[in-house]
Amino acid sequence: MWIPISFALDMKRTRTYWQVRIRVQFWIV
Repeated sequence: MWIPISFALDMKRTRTYWQVRIRVQFWIV
């Protein structure tokens, strides 16, 4: 399946953003 590069970059950035957000929440807790 062909995936646009921009879409792939968006998914990668979103995944990284959520990983950082979850990590920060764990640090706060």
